[in-house]
Amino acid sequence: MSESATPYDRSDPARLLSLRMTELLDAPPDEVFERLTRLASRLVRVPAAFVNLVDDRRDFLQSCFGFGEPLSTVRQLEETTFCHYALGRGEPLVIGDAREHPVYRTVPAVTSMGLVSYVGVPIRDAQSRPLGTFCVVDYHPRRWTDDEVQVLAELAASAEREIRLRLERRSLLDARQSLEHALREQAAERAFSATVLNTADALIVVSDIDGRIVRFNRACERLSGYSQEEVLGQHFTLFVDSADAPDVVEMMGDLAAGEYARRSEHEWVMRNGTRRRIAWSNAAIAGENGEVTHVVASGIDVTEQRELDRLKDEFAAVVSHELRTPLTSIRGALGLLAGMHTDTIADDRARRLIQVASRNADRLTELTNSILTIERLRAGRGSLDLETISAGELLVNAAETVAGSAEAAGVSLVVQPAPFSLVADGPKLAQVLVNLIGNAVKFSPAGSSVEIRAIRQGGHALFSVQDHGRGIPLDKLDTVFERFRQVHSHDAREKGGSGLGLAIARGIVEQHAGRIWVESELGVGSTFLFTIPAEEKAV
Repeated sequence: MSESATPYDRSDPARLLSLRMTELLDAPPDEVFERLTRLASRLVRVPAAFVNLVDDRRDFLQSCFGFGEPLSTVRQLEETTFCHYALGRGEPLVIGDAREHPVYRTVPAVTSMGLVSYVGVPIRDAQSRPLGTFCVVDYHPRRWTDDEVQVLAELAASAEREIRLRLERRSLLDARQSLEHALREQAAERAFSATVLNTADALIVVSDIDGRIVRFNRACERLSGYSQEEVLGQHFTLFVDSADAPDVVEMMGDLAAGEYARRSEHEWVMRNGTRRRIAWSNAAIAGENGEVTHVVASGIDVTEQRELDRLKDEFAAVVSHELRTPLTSIRGALGLLAGMHTDTIADDRARRLIQVASRNADRLTELTNSILTIERLRAGRGSLDLETISAGELLVNAAETVAGSAEAAGVSLVVQPAPFSLVADGPKLAQVLVNLIGNAVKFSPAGSSVEIRAIRQGGHALFSVQDHGRGIPLDKLDTVFERFRQVHSHDAREKGGSGLGLAIARGIVEQHAGRIWVESELGVGSTFLFTIPAEEKAV
């Protein structure tokens, strides 16, 4: 092997980092190294021994036994040294008389200090990166024996073990500090999360994938009468009414399997036995590997709101029943007047008033019928008349029902083929589609289109009605299906409608054990979708 120092990279960042982590550079002589160099000097009878560490610009004599001034105080050499050649060889360098060697004779240790003979053994870290040498020198030529070289190699191995122990201790210390820092951050994050959870007005419950409670905020404690300590580890259904428990367990299972956020509503049984109606928004939390680890449920107490809804529904139903009979008489009378011969009603203004009265009587009749339909759906009255129907014919018939109003609004209806059948209540599903298509036409600009589709997905049928209107704000996507709700307060005046069409659609879909929702983007349009169970049968 040629006499050079090139096989190791003096500026290697990993090597320099390892050197710095020893904390030996620019440090006082290490006690262990002092003992080893003193022992080396005595065992092989040399005037000087030292541990030399090599960074990117100098040699640092960490321990120097036997050297006098000025080397023992300066302990830094920036010239080329024997150690560079030892590290370049990657094995012990043994020099009997440097003055007779064409390369070593020019080393400053020879020309300036009068050193003649040298043995240097490389010291490496655990990754075999060279950090320095364990060396002995003499002012006279030496015939180094194998035993002497072996003794020096063993002493160098002891120095190497000390350096590696220092690096391990430093790594452990760094790991401990990192862990302590992470734990402090984790504790601070937990404290922050606990503060947020406990100051929230909403009920917040966090469960693991088995449904066991791991967090239970103050709002839950106040409402339920249980403390967090009492419920930790208990199953979420501890508070759920037994009639609702199977649905809740099924929903929790779906969320644990990675299903998207779900909304639910069920009764909570308090510690004192009272019951409260809670509306929940549930979502799954995934870990770093993407697997669901927890389910978080955020709820609000809607007991009073639901009671008000019930009273409102009962009032509306009573009023509707009471209005239905007189409205029938009024419509009949107006129909007779409108059907009279023009000679009988010569006044054009009177005829227009009769027409206006007839239209408004029709609107009132439609409203009362819608309210009664909502009441029947809410109360669970009215069975489904199930039959096998063609999805394609269902779409076409619903579109034909709305075709007149669509033509008047300048909106085209596009019905996509749907070559499959399903078992459902045909007239009721037609009402759902008519309501959705009519709603889409109402909010579509002239010249645009409404696309109507139905596809089969496994054991379900998916229906969609897509418009290209103004879209629905994100915070209104759920409320549009509530009774008497409009996206904007002025819609009832400008667009007409009672605000019951979507509520009726939802009631009918849920009566079919289905689900209805809307996807929307402001300025782009909205797509109303619903799924219901369907048999696998093509037509």
